Amino acid sequence: MKYFIILFCIVLGIVAYTISSGGKKNTVNDTDSIITKDQTSVMAPTGIMDDGTSSRYVYYASGILGDYDGQRRVLFFYASWCPTCQPVDRELNEKADSIPSNTVVLRVNYNDPDTDEEERNLAATYNIPYQHTFILLDQDGNVLKTWNGGGVDEVLDALNSNLDV
Repeated sequence: MKYFIILFCIVLGIVAYTISSGGKKNTVNDTDSIITKDQTSVMAPTGIMDDGTSSRYVYYASGILGDYDGQRRVLFFYASWCPTCQPVDRELNEKADSIPSNTVVLRVNYNDPDTDEEERNLAATYNIPYQHTFILLDQDGNVLKTWNGGGVDEVLDALNSNLDV
């Protein structure tokens, strides 16, 4: 009887969690905006929004690094569950125009339910220890700087300290 009660509580807890979360995955921020890798209505992989405006902050998609060859790229390893990543994501969206025109910031999912194999490989390639890590790459894909934490100001500082590349 004791095991039945424990099993019943576990099953009840799982059902309650599933119902309360609504089965949502890929939560981008605390406004419950949901995007998936195949959903381009929020932001197309090329950085062009549905309304025709461009952005220097885009969400990573397969093959997107090649779309920005010849530009400086900042990889932002983001996790939807990370309490410090979410405000930075909002700030980067709001202040994308402050990023220089020869630079793009790419948000790469790190250790999320929707993190794909390519994103895991990027994290392994660049030895990313945890979320909220940034990597500045030059036009040829060489690492110029790696840092943890911060927001738009830290991205701009890293870019300004590497102006000659």
